[in-house]
Amino acid sequence: MAYITANPLAYGTTYSSTALPLLDNSALNRLAGCPCAAQAAYQTPGQQLMQLQLSLYNLLTNLMQPTTHNSHKSQQQPTQPGGKSKFNVASFNVLGASHTTAHGNKPGLASGAERMRGAVAALKNNDVDIAGIQEFQPEQINQFKKLAPNFGVVTEQENSIVYNKDKFKLVDRKSFSIPYFAGGTRKMPVVQLEDKQTGKRMWVVNVHNPADTKRFSHNAANRAKAVAIEQDFIRQLKATGLPVIVTGDFNERGSLDNRLGLEEGANSGVDWIFGSRGVDFSRSRTDRSVQSNGTSDHPLVVSTATV
Repeated sequence: MAYITANPLAYGTTYSSTALPLLDNSALNRLAGCPCAAQAAYQTPGQQLMQLQLSLYNLLTNLMQPTTHNSHKSQQQPTQPGGKSKFNVASFNVLGASHTTAHGNKPGLASGAERMRGAVAALKNNDVDIAGIQEFQPEQINQFKKLAPNFGVVTEQENSIVYNKDKFKLVDRKSFSIPYFAGGTRKMPVVQLEDKQTGKRMWVVNVHNPADTKRFSHNAANRAKAVAIEQDFIRQLKATGLPVIVTGDFNERGSLDNRLGLEEGANSGVDWIFGSRGVDFSRSRTDRSVQSNGTSDHPLVVSTATV
């Protein structure tokens, strides 16, 4: 049977020589990682006391480590520079090129590429710096890049975020998926932009939730799932400490701001602009000229954002 005959912390101290058994349910035995519990069955009372003090010290040290780690993580939150960044943001469903082909549901309108002239003109007329564009199909994107070479384009499956490259720098890009037609999924683009003049950074999200159509007439459940996914993703973006701006064709006319945890910037039926706390909106407007001239079947929704 093993005995502890010396304690390194007990230098110069005299203890009773009577060895007492360690009880199975003692505090010392219950301390995680206590070396004496595994190595010895008996200690003198003085040895037990000093060993308990050592174990308590180690336990408290370990408990303090997660706090230090979390403190370090919190210091990694981005620090925004002073001053204000002011710009115009828009949401625009441009009506996909496939809708205006001979087999589409709006064959009387011009092709997608031709209609891009009206779309780009509307964005310029409203001094738009950032826009979430839905139903942005390849031939439309290619034409847009020719007509607006000073705009960057980040695309995920017919949904894009475009931004004025003279004013903003692309810092990061992400995407997430929502349920769409017939059980399929559709990716939504997310970018982090930096104002080149002020250094302010922000997240921009663009979404297009599934509509009830003649072919797919029951999408309310998919829209509800989509909003829940969007809410969760927006919550993650807000946790980074940066402001969040959301544009999109939500295909819903009811209240969405509370469900998304955001403030409403502008809306026109199913087309919306939202912002997190710290994003102030003003001069919200709806440009319906794009509907009357055959550019799209949706208006251009614009708001001035200040971050």
